[in-house]
Amino acid sequence: MTKFRKGNNSGFSTGTLPYNRQRKTVKPSKSDTTQTFYKRLTRKMTSLVQNIPYKDNDTQSANDTKPAVLLRPRDAAPKIKKTKKSAKKNQRSEDSSNRTVNVRLNAIMWNSVFREHQRLHPNCNGFLQWNMEREEKFGFVNREEAMCDKCTYRSRKFKLYEEVQNKKPGRKAAKINVSAQAALSQTPLGYTGLRKIVLGCNMPAPSTSGLQKRANKVLPEIVNIDKKDMKADASS
Repeated sequence: MTKFRKGNNSGFSTGTLPYNRQRKTVKPSKSDTTQTFYKRLTRKMTSLVQNIPYKDNDTQSANDTKPAVLLRPRDAAPKIKKTKKSAKKNQRSEDSSNRTVNVRLNAIMWNSVFREHQRLHPNCNGFLQWNMEREEKFGFVNREEAMCDKCTYRSRKFKLYEEVQNKKPGRKAAKINVSAQAALSQTPLGYTGLRKIVLGCNMPAPSTSGLQKRANKVLPEIVNIDKKDMKADASS
């Protein structure tokens, strides 16, 4: 390793700044003439840009323009007004449809509704019916609320279906939904065919995603039951 001799004056003097610290970094800036931008115009504006009536090569300098790339023109999407069905129209359209309800729970609902309406509005002789705007659908079943067409009476929501009893938290599955999925697994009928049959009966059909979600829960249970039956038959 080379060592400096005493008295060597070839090094930097005290207080001298290195060359690279004295330099100031200057970022190169692009001029306006080299910045390309993209623009999509309408068909009318595109025709005006491509056929400029006052274009003059002598008066138009290169510094006054920027390089532009015009995209193909596209018609503006038509604005479709969203029509919202009124409550009365929706009520009339659903009055002629069908629902799957449990007979006993349906009787309990209307007996409770009649008594409560008579107690709260004794002088009202309005017509009690389902409030279709407040209906909650779960596959083949639904929760319904009753209302009066004259007074302001609104009942609580009633479950018109039986539930599968288990110890799991959360909403319990409807028995008819589980039974339908079990029967569907034993037939060659698919979800599309099932929905067509239900809609043909003028009933709200369950969604395909909902059917698939229930199948993912029901089919493993069916497999376990079949395995237990096979073991029981083998042991006997």
